[in-house]
Amino acid sequence: ESDGTGTKTVQTRILVQTEGALQQLGQLILDYNSDFERLTFKGRVIKPDGTKAEIPASAIQDMSAPVSRIAPMYSDIRQKHVIVPGLRPGDILEYELQFEQFAAMAPNQFWAEYSFGRSFITKNEELRIEVPASRVVNVKSRPEFKPEVREANGRRTYFWKTANLERDDDSSKKKKKGKPGNKPEEPSVQVTTFQGWGEVGDWYANLERDRRASSDAMRAKVAELTKDLTDGTDKLRAIYRFVAQEFRYVSLSFGTGRYQPHAAAEVFGNQYGDCKDKSTLLAAMAEVAGLHVQSALTSVTRDIDATFPSPLQFNHVISYLRAGNEEIWLDTTTEVAPFRMLLAPLRKKEALVVAADGKSVLSKIPAEPAVPNSQVTSVEGAINDLGTLDADVRLTFRGDAEVMGRLAVRAIPQAQWKDYIQYVASVSGVDGEISGVQVSTPTDVQTPLEYRFHITKQNYFNRFGKDPRLALPFGTGTLIDPDDLEEGKPIDLGQSRSEYHLKMQLSRQFEARLPLPVELKRDYAQYSSKYALEGLTFIGTRTMEVKLNELPADRRNDYQAFRGAVLADIDQKIPVKVKGDAGTEGTAGVDSDELLEAASSAYDSRDYRASIELIERVLKSEPDHKSAYNDLGRAYLELGQLDKAEAALKKAVTLNPFSPSAYTNLGRIYWLQRRYKDAEREFRKQIEIVPLDWWALSNLGEMLVEQKKYAEAEPELEKATAVRSDDPRLYVDLGKAQISLKKPEKAQEAFDRAVEIAPSPLVWYSVASTLVENNTHLDRAQRYAESAVAMLTAQLRDVRLDQLKQVDLLNVNLLASCWDTVGWAHFRKGETSAALKYLNAAWDLAQDGAVADHIGQVYERSAKRDRAIEYYALAAAVPGAKPGGRERLVALVGEATARAQVDEQRQRLGILRAYDVPGALGEGTAEFFVALAPGSKAVEVRFASGDEKLKSLASSLKSIRFNMNFPDEGDARVFRRGILTCQAATKSAKGSCAFILLKTEDVHSVD
Repeated sequence: ESDGTGTKTVQTRILVQTEGALQQLGQLILDYNSDFERLTFKGRVIKPDGTKAEIPASAIQDMSAPVSRIAPMYSDIRQKHVIVPGLRPGDILEYELQFEQFAAMAPNQFWAEYSFGRSFITKNEELRIEVPASRVVNVKSRPEFKPEVREANGRRTYFWKTANLERDDDSSKKKKKGKPGNKPEEPSVQVTTFQGWGEVGDWYANLERDRRASSDAMRAKVAELTKDLTDGTDKLRAIYRFVAQEFRYVSLSFGTGRYQPHAAAEVFGNQYGDCKDKSTLLAAMAEVAGLHVQSALTSVTRDIDATFPSPLQFNHVISYLRAGNEEIWLDTTTEVAPFRMLLAPLRKKEALVVAADGKSVLSKIPAEPAVPNSQVTSVEGAINDLGTLDADVRLTFRGDAEVMGRLAVRAIPQAQWKDYIQYVASVSGVDGEISGVQVSTPTDVQTPLEYRFHITKQNYFNRFGKDPRLALPFGTGTLIDPDDLEEGKPIDLGQSRSEYHLKMQLSRQFEARLPLPVELKRDYAQYSSKYALEGLTFIGTRTMEVKLNELPADRRNDYQAFRGAVLADIDQKIPVKVKGDAGTEGTAGVDSDELLEAASSAYDSRDYRASIELIERVLKSEPDHKSAYNDLGRAYLELGQLDKAEAALKKAVTLNPFSPSAYTNLGRIYWLQRRYKDAEREFRKQIEIVPLDWWALSNLGEMLVEQKKYAEAEPELEKATAVRSDDPRLYVDLGKAQISLKKPEKAQEAFDRAVEIAPSPLVWYSVASTLVENNTHLDRAQRYAESAVAMLTAQLRDVRLDQLKQVDLLNVNLLASCWDTVGWAHFRKGETSAALKYLNAAWDLAQDGAVADHIGQVYERSAKRDRAIEYYALAAAVPGAKPGGRERLVALVGEATARAQVDEQRQRLGILRAYDVPGALGEGTAEFFVALAPGSKAVEVRFASGDEKLKSLASSLKSIRFNMNFPDEGDARVFRRGILTCQAATKSAKGSCAFILLKTEDVHSVD
């Protein structure tokens, strides 16, 4: 209405489809302000059969809002709580809200805004705004929402209709690259009768005018605060600090509840207030000191549209003072901010500086922080033999981070400061044990905020890795990523300075190599780093200064290059050469936990001997340590020392019958020894202790599959997948069991899930080999195996011997298995020529007994009896071979002849991998890696270890014609390790050298 009163009706109809929606809609909480509006509610639940149940009045409660319980001054903010009885998924909730605004918020003015829903599916959404036809009303809609306008009976109606059939949230909407997704959009529709910002300012000036009156208590306090102060800015600083820190901020956005501030005297007495209340109190007290402070209306969240004067654009009130030519902006709500310090969300925003008589104007809040942003990180500590970090840390902040830190520290009890510093350290990249926490006084805004603490981080440096590198503690840093910004917009850098200082004493066992220093200079920023060693002390410094707040968009590439160089330096780690074992030097006072942490790190790095040495150090001082024996047993297990592993694990379960994993590890030992009953007993014992132990369940299930006890294996593997649903290996084993139980649909479901989780060569091979062995879905199996071959070939193609990694050796072994599976699929389909092509390549590469057995079957089907006998005998001669090859050999030639054939081929196995090498250089032994490609010759050779004098024979190794067939003449590469042994010449014999390739499964190191 023209006088500023009005009504708002909201009619809603919602289909409740899920339990989640039921939780959201089962209780409705509706806000309103009792000072100027009334709210009525009526609603109903419509069941799927069409029956309706009205929501009774007894289900509606009128209550004070939570804020009024901690700040009674805001008791006008009310809520209606509506309990929706009988609501279930499938029902329709229908309700109507009627807001009657019986008092105008501004005489003869009104305003409104509305945003159409985009975070949920809406089949139909309509908005009607009806105003007097005689009023001049500004209406603004976003371009995609155009109103229909009608006039009748002295009223003008604006009508919008839309729908939203696609959810527009972070998970589904396609965000435009380079455009931030968290910047709030302007409302869909805005309405205002204000014709200019002067009118808005006059309205607010009238609201606050009488609220600025001061009381005797206030005047006395001002006199106390400004005693002996003559400078106006000093007086304002004292008053600001008092209002900011001594009056609790109640976080209510401007416009929530009411627009008129409470009287300054009332706020002074209650000692709390929202943004407009605290601003009014500051202005009233400053006026006593002869300083005229004005209110400034702004927004923390949105940019002000200067063309559309509406109070709804504002959600925050700050303070403004002009002192001569100087502007002073203040925000009392941050409470512990330095004088004049405004946080980043306010800077660069427009604000309406309120003055009476139409003199209010929009002014730009400065972009620069009043207190420059800076951070200094100082770390001084040591790394001991085991890689444990002990350091004293000092973090010093100014600017935005300072204020946020002060707010955080002020909000939590001092007893919890340690937990807060723990979080700060973790975010900085070091999650260690914190002690000796000291925090500067949160309210002392005249000096920087400072955190001091000591941190201990076990296993901070992994000395057992293949390429040990030491990260610089607390050396992390960030720079704004221009890809996160809207294209064509300036890059908001923000002026700042950061320093990093590190002094770290290294163990004598660690020989450090200095990272490369960096020096970068631009007109907008500069960065430098320096690294030095003084004896065993590593010293590092990094300094960055950003000089400009903003960089033009056309400098994006320049800045991206600068940022990349800085981040590359921040990511640099100290290359370390480890000398000697993890001995006692520098670790005299180390406790058992630290030794076991280092042992675990060594185990994870596959340095099992080092792990054992460290655990045995623990057991010397604590012979009955409950967890050490389990760790010792699993390390011996990985070394294949099964007797020692069994003894350690038995000791573990004696000391702790409820050990979290010792029974499973015992079961793995017995499984390797084919002691299936003993293994099953241990696995089930572990499951009895921890019924949801996926590791025990999976080991038990896999072992039962190996024993072909598929009916027993299936339920164990189903439990394992229920506990660990993201492990593809479990689904492969489950599929194996189910396919053998004649459950092809369930098996395929399990296989599909495995491939979905990890579409990788290992999973493709595992599924393919199972299908082929069961002679089912052969085309699918062949596709999987060929996909695995293609990906492995691509991964190995570009590897060079000087870059060889452990994973490359594993991939070579896997490639042989995949070739075997492709060949066996061809055989199952009756394609013997194609089968032999792949099977021969697999045999040449891996010399695996199962492959030889497959080749024997191909030859037997092709009526080539002698070749079949040869390969069956080879299959039986391979150590650890399964019995199938020998059984087929016996069927062809009988037991006695079979025994002789196997003995003959056993002698031949080593010869098949042995080659004469020209150019004898005397007696010696060395190991080399060779890269083989189609063509039978090595395309690359690398010396690995041994007698240095034999290095020169690398060229001779390139001349060897290796027995290595490839399935096709592509660009595949495989890597083999071999031992070169040379004999010196004697009177009776010439000097000679022989190169013997190791089996791929026996190569575990690239060194």
